[in-house]
Amino acid sequence: RRVVPGATLTLAERDPTPRVLALASPSVRVPGTLASVAPLFDEHGAYALPLSFGAGSSLKVLEPLAAGLPLVANAFGVRGFSLRPGESYRGAETADEFADALCSVLTDRARHDALADAGRAEAERHDWARLGLDFSAFVRDTCAAQRP
Repeated sequence: RRVVPGATLTLAERDPTPRVLALASPSVRVPGTLASVAPLFDEHGAYALPLSFGAGSSLKVLEPLAAGLPLVANAFGVRGFSLRPGESYRGAETADEFADALCSVLTDRARHDALADAGRAEAERHDWARLGLDFSAFVRDTCAAQRP
């Protein structure tokens, strides 16, 4: 709040706990369970992903990148993707690092546009239509190679 006084924060999570709900204020929105977070992308200047548990790759990474939002995430949050901090997202591991990175995105957006563009390009590599075409080509080539 000291660095970006007018900033607001949306804590979007499924079934927020009473502790999280208590954080709601004029500058902190806690909408509760949403059918989709995509509508929030138009209202926000960045997406923070401080993920600390789960299994497999997190599709939560691709949604904001595809929307062109600068992503601030920890290494666990982007696991399973070939993303590198400083190239396609801002890396942050601690609460202070997340706060600093988000303030940087909000106060120097031009500096983060290239990061957001690189993140979007990475998300496009995971587009379902593209993946389907790649898989089809793989199957076709494998079958062709098996023919006598």
